[in-house]
Amino acid sequence: MSETKLHKTLRPLPSLCAALTVSAAALISAPAAHAGGPVVIDIANVVRDQFPFYRTYEASPVNDPRFIEIGMAVDSVDCSKAIAGNAQVERMSLTSSPGEFIFTLIDHGQNELGRDEPITTAGGTITYTKAVTSAVTNGVSVSASVSLKNSPGNVGADFSFTTTYNYSRTDSTMWSEAAAYQYPPGNITLSPGGRYIADGYLRLTNSSGTVRLSADISGTCTVKYHQITRIGNGATITRTVSLYDLIGPKNDRGNPKPPQINDMVKGGTKLLPKLPDGLALDASRKVVSFTGSGTFSGTSGVSKSTQIWQLPPDRLGLVKGYGGKCVTPRGQNSSTQLGPCGSDSWRFYSDGTVRTSGGDKCLGTVTASWNGAEVRAVPCNGTVAQQWRMKADGSLYSPAADRCLDDYAFGTNDGAPIVLWECNGFPNQKWMFV
Repeated sequence: MSETKLHKTLRPLPSLCAALTVSAAALISAPAAHAGGPVVIDIANVVRDQFPFYRTYEASPVNDPRFIEIGMAVDSVDCSKAIAGNAQVERMSLTSSPGEFIFTLIDHGQNELGRDEPITTAGGTITYTKAVTSAVTNGVSVSASVSLKNSPGNVGADFSFTTTYNYSRTDSTMWSEAAAYQYPPGNITLSPGGRYIADGYLRLTNSSGTVRLSADISGTCTVKYHQITRIGNGATITRTVSLYDLIGPKNDRGNPKPPQINDMVKGGTKLLPKLPDGLALDASRKVVSFTGSGTFSGTSGVSKSTQIWQLPPDRLGLVKGYGGKCVTPRGQNSSTQLGPCGSDSWRFYSDGTVRTSGGDKCLGTVTASWNGAEVRAVPCNGTVAQQWRMKADGSLYSPAADRCLDDYAFGTNDGAPIVLWECNGFPNQKWMFV
């Protein structure tokens, strides 16, 4: 495979489109588990066939027992059945008294739009409605209702989900979405201690998945489906899958805000390593998010550890972004800068590092987490300060610093410094491996 380069290219300032592309045959591997971190999903008790927005399929002929096989498709549907944005359940907790339900709205760019307050009395209903600006070109007013009901007496997840959408105005750039959770008054005993907790990032969307509208709602809309078939022993995915990084910034409640890492491209394939318990969901601090329609059947025995998924070496290459320049080190063990694209090559490795072509130097931080901290090319040492995460908007995110790789002050001249800066989605933080 040819050498790869870290490179930037000129983009208009208002453009926020994702610059990161992923090889259609890119693989995903799970590194060593991370101790601690928030519990995000319990597949054994949360993701079950009770959820009507999951669907099961037969396994494909490609049945490597070491991997979960993921395929994808991009389809077109009638725009009258499409919606922009989605709702997401961040955390549900039922106790004997009081009960609690926390609900978060996010748009399809994974930006948090609003959140409700917990229920404070045993029994009751809470409804949250938030009007937000949609990122669609034509602007369709969409209202949605999501209700979640618990059935007492069952340990584990036994919820019914109903979603309704009202497509009306076409002259607005606003859409709203509401969520309601109901449970009976009195004591609720679903597990020892009278407490039931379901932690997870369960994306509630319209039944077809996450939708991005085209400019003409009277025609057809291109729809990206996010849908898993089943987990375990070479299971197959027939739709797209998105990965969500839970190491990212936290909201005002101290819970992670899940930035999307990447969407798989049409016709591509990714493989997820299968664990001894039959599932590929037992790494640390990231979770694979599945949405679609139908049912999903989980496998018992999976732990509640958090998730992490990374791309292996040589799958990504030359990185382009603002300025049309390449990232070059100033010297041995020194900071990085923009420079002419030449012999300086970089590769993205499965441990999250971005390395020089020789594999001995890594792009990393120097224990600094403030805006403007320099990024260096130094000997690889295996620390989190040298690990990076790819986000859907094309930025490279440093979990250690909670910052993104940044072309300081939108520099375009040779010698412009490469630094860490708070992630903002601007073009000078767009890096594309090609």
